[in-house]
Amino acid sequence: MTNENNRRRNQVSRQSWKPSRTLRLLKGIWTGAYSVLKIVLGALATVFVIAAVCVFAFVGILAAYLENDIISSAGFELENYELNQTSFVYYIDSDGDIQVLQKLYADINREWVSFEDLPEDLIHATVAIEDKRFFEHQGVDWFTTVKACVNMFLGGDSQFGGSSITQQLIKNLTTEDSVTVQRKVMEIFRATKFEKQYDKSVVLEWYLNTIYLGNRCYGVKSAAAKYFGKELENLTVAEFASLISITNNPSIFDPYGNTFKYKGEEMTGQERNRARQVNVLKEMCNQGWISREKYEEAIAQEMVFKSGIAPEDKMAECTHEGCGYRGTVGTFSASGKDLFCPKCGFKVQVDEDASQYYYSWFVDTVLEDVGRALAEKDGMLWDTMSNAQREVYMHMIQKGGFNIYSTLDMEVQKQVDTIYNDLSQIPETRG
Repeated sequence: MTNENNRRRNQVSRQSWKPSRTLRLLKGIWTGAYSVLKIVLGALATVFVIAAVCVFAFVGILAAYLENDIISSAGFELENYELNQTSFVYYIDSDGDIQVLQKLYADINREWVSFEDLPEDLIHATVAIEDKRFFEHQGVDWFTTVKACVNMFLGGDSQFGGSSITQQLIKNLTTEDSVTVQRKVMEIFRATKFEKQYDKSVVLEWYLNTIYLGNRCYGVKSAAAKYFGKELENLTVAEFASLISITNNPSIFDPYGNTFKYKGEEMTGQERNRARQVNVLKEMCNQGWISREKYEEAIAQEMVFKSGIAPEDKMAECTHEGCGYRGTVGTFSASGKDLFCPKCGFKVQVDEDASQYYYSWFVDTVLEDVGRALAEKDGMLWDTMSNAQREVYMHMIQKGGFNIYSTLDMEVQKQVDTIYNDLSQIPETRG
């Protein structure tokens, strides 16, 4: 009886450990899931290996591309233009002798202003609104560049933007402004390489002498005369802010521009310029370039726009030893062609060659012909170049120590001038 009871208990015990239907189902699910997991992990491993190979291949191709197509072409030299010798334009007179028609002065350029002569407030206004980390980066402001790229990929502005002053200079001189990744990469490499060769003062000098400021003005010197009727050194902080505002978009911020709707309002050119000028002054104050008092003074200044510098507003300098007075012609006492220094009384004779600073139509044409020839020698076409690039060649001619021989026949030219100055001398014709 006891054995029978033990047998039954063992049978019940075995039956109690028999897997239930639920456990069998879970085991089947786990087995299937494990098989799928192995397949997925295998696939992921394969994808990872392929991706790694692709990355290494991409890096290799990118490195080769950068080395062969970008870095090798990223050089940007200014040495050919950093010249300091007077050039001359000659003609042959009726006796067959060579005569000087025009001196192209190396020390006084019609447009170019050396860095030492650029006013600090102008430099600060430029940096404040165009590239506030200019003195900190090495050619490229990565913060604004990344921000611009993110903005573009998120559906913002389709333009790259984020360009430093150095990048803008390179773009102005090369006229390579297509909206492509290749152009932007090339610009970045050029900017970083450029600042390894040249310091910040060179960048600012070339930038401020080549930027377009509307009304056919390239560079800040001509723009100061065009908009304020002053020499550049005589502009105020408010006028510097107004001037540098134009470069953002001359068609919008030109003070002489027409009235049209801007940001939902009908505004004149002066009103649009004023809106941006205020922004520039705020940035100058916030960044510590000017004091709050100077900011308030600049904001309160009434803007007066005047085209062309009057003779009495041009600058003159006393060369008497120990004096060094410099001021507008109107501050000197005048007697004929002589000026007398208001500080020491020394006579400063007006340069008889002053007319040499103003080029006739003939000389302008001669200079353009020479510029074309130099550009062609460099493999460039004058008609496809930007005005900024042409100004570089004009600058090079003026300071390159060139001897230019023209085709001018002075006797014929004098006859033309005589008739032009007295139109009654023009012969009567049937036409």
